[in-house]
Amino acid sequence: MEIVITDAGRSKSKRSKQRGDCVVRTLALVCGYDYDTAYDLMAKAGRKCSNGMSNAQMKKWLDNSDKFVKFSFPAIKGEKRMNLRNFADKYNTGNWFVSMAGHVLAVIEGKVMDDFRPNLNMCVYTAWRRK
Repeated sequence: MEIVITDAGRSKSKRSKQRGDCVVRTLALVCGYDYDTAYDLMAKAGRKCSNGMSNAQMKKWLDNSDKFVKFSFPAIKGEKRMNLRNFADKYNTGNWFVSMAGHVLAVIEGKVMDDFRPNLNMCVYTAWRRK
């Protein structure tokens, strides 16, 4: 499994100083959008400038989009939860929008993509695959 450190084009965008933008970066990477296009889409969905986006807003937008298929990874008694390392290994084809506790990132063709090195043991709760 490979980890790719990328800001998804933020540094070259007109919004290069954004923070709390993991939803924007993930959308840009998964859909192949430039950063500003992804930013504008998430702003319309309720994201506030440099203030992140609530899980409820993000999930509502993804669940209502015709571009994604949702996969859930609930806790099952007696079994280990799905973590980022296992997710990237098992779901190593396609473009994925992956939701964990307090963070989202892209997994593209098995490569974990984020602007820092994520904890590979973080539990994956939900993922949306780009159609």
